[in-house]
Amino acid sequence: MSIITRRALLATAAVLAAPAVRAQGSWPERPVRIIVPFPPGQAADIFTRVYADELSRRWPQRVVVENRGGGAGAPALEAGARAAPDGYTLTAGTSGTLGVNPSVLPRLPYDAEKDFAFITNVVVLPLLIVAHPSLGMKTAAEIVAAAKAAPGAIDLATAGPATSQHMSAELFVHRTGIRLNMVHYRGSGPAMADLLSGNVKLMVDSVASALPHIQAGKVIPIAVTTPERAPQLPDVPTIAETVAPGYGAYGWTGLCAPAGTPEAIIQKVNADVGAILRQPAVQARFLELGGTAAPARRRNSAPSSGGRSRNGARSPASPMSGWRADAMQRRSLLGGSLLLAAPALAQPAGRPVRVIVPYGPGGSSDLVARILAQRAGEISGLSFVVENRGGGATVPATQQLIAAPPDGSTIGTADNALVLNPYLLAAKLPYDTERDIGALGLAVTAPALLLAHPDAPARTVQQVLAEAKAESGGLGISHGGIGAPTHLTAVQFQLASGLPITLVGYRGGGPQLTGLVSGDVRYGFVAISSALAQVQGGKLRPIAIVAAARSKLLPEVPTMAEAGLPAVDALGWWGFIMPAGVPPAVVARLHAAIVAPAREPATAARLEALGYTIVASGPEEYAAQIRREIPQWREVLTRAG
Repeated sequence: MSIITRRALLATAAVLAAPAVRAQGSWPERPVRIIVPFPPGQAADIFTRVYADELSRRWPQRVVVENRGGGAGAPALEAGARAAPDGYTLTAGTSGTLGVNPSVLPRLPYDAEKDFAFITNVVVLPLLIVAHPSLGMKTAAEIVAAAKAAPGAIDLATAGPATSQHMSAELFVHRTGIRLNMVHYRGSGPAMADLLSGNVKLMVDSVASALPHIQAGKVIPIAVTTPERAPQLPDVPTIAETVAPGYGAYGWTGLCAPAGTPEAIIQKVNADVGAILRQPAVQARFLELGGTAAPARRRNSAPSSGGRSRNGARSPASPMSGWRADAMQRRSLLGGSLLLAAPALAQPAGRPVRVIVPYGPGGSSDLVARILAQRAGEISGLSFVVENRGGGATVPATQQLIAAPPDGSTIGTADNALVLNPYLLAAKLPYDTERDIGALGLAVTAPALLLAHPDAPARTVQQVLAEAKAESGGLGISHGGIGAPTHLTAVQFQLASGLPITLVGYRGGGPQLTGLVSGDVRYGFVAISSALAQVQGGKLRPIAIVAAARSKLLPEVPTMAEAGLPAVDALGWWGFIMPAGVPPAVVARLHAAIVAPAREPATAARLEALGYTIVASGPEEYAAQIRREIPQWREVLTRAG
């Protein structure tokens, strides 16, 4: 049976070799922090907070949970490993950060076996596949059939690359012989937010994170990943009993400290956390939240390889026994399943091509990147890995791109912000757009929609303008962030109306859609490619489209010109860029891999179904467009103030 088993939170050889250090009787003398490698709302965060609150009641000092999401948990684990070994910084290690990352992430900034001292396991977590109701599927068999009929057409959200959710999804894909488009987020919280809003239709998550939404009827449980059904969801079948006999996977969370932390402190934390986890009320709370408490008693020495004692006898079964052997088994399993599932990802130089997206998951830039990166991997034999880095008006992501070697190993997506930022940020822009950035090719364009929440009163552009005129504090109109294509459209709308309109910027189209669907703002401009599913599902009401002609996808929606505002005509575009100085031969290969395939019939049909218009221009043509549009939009923005 292929089971993603627990990975050892191992005590290090340094601890074995060092003399025992007694903890001071007054420890802790100041607050103790526990670093959680994911944002709030993820399973590791939920369960850590339960016992952290109890520790704060037991100890004379508070225990503070510090969330550090992103980077598959690697930055958080690095911070935990590099902290002073004094007991005041602990880390919530997980099956992903300690069990999976060492197998799949190159240049990991910590050693999972040498940099940490094991304190205790905390919880074992069943995972499951959940779906948005609009997907129209309720069983794993239906999903497998649909994925086989249209390989790569179904998006599946994970809590991030190399997490247990991601690995469980890869194992599901491999065992069923299907292909899904993996969409990685910075934790299960943001991924679940996009699932709830319908931006993605499918997700692998822990029962702990998904259970409240299942109970509220907002998502549909498809199948659990464990060999047995989860006690919290006894009516939900396992993957093994439906589509993949022998399948099994689960996650876990534990607690560790930097290597070299005094053994007496580790013993105290182990005893106190273990006592908390053995309380019937806490165990019942864990089950209610979707996990099973699994405390481990601390021994005076690290667990030996293979779970044997020093005299060679098999150790008694416990959460600590055999964890080093478990780690090796996990690496073999995960490495093998990933290679089998995606043989085209073997990179001669051992490095993937990074595709940096300057927004969070779910927006138009992310959609374009993932669709074309997936096709690029299929036809080129290279691995194209999408990395989302939102915020900062796309500047941090662009800086990261520019700082990369000009060898073709790092490219990025760009939209209208590329030509707006030279004016919007002026002297504050830390790079020269025309000098430091190389153009790879314009991929697609797409018009924006003026959308309304279903409870908003206006149904036409003129009614929106009347509402803005009557609104004393200024009517809020949202967009995808400073410099985003929809920001341009919103500025044009503000200028054309001459009314007190307040522009509300988000950190990308995904978060903006979530704000519109939840009713945080009533109106907003969103690219049709990002909003089509919400419009077709009745979650948002289209008022007008910013295009020269009506869309074939939404023929009943009038154009902005028909609505009386012809000056609102900004067209969103999305292309690929790279650091300046990439050799021409490499540029040609990259263009052929990730830009040109937009013209292929199957890929073009997929993009057009989302509302995009195919361009697939060459590097020179795209570079000329960038040079042309920088002064063009400077004039518009100057008038807007």
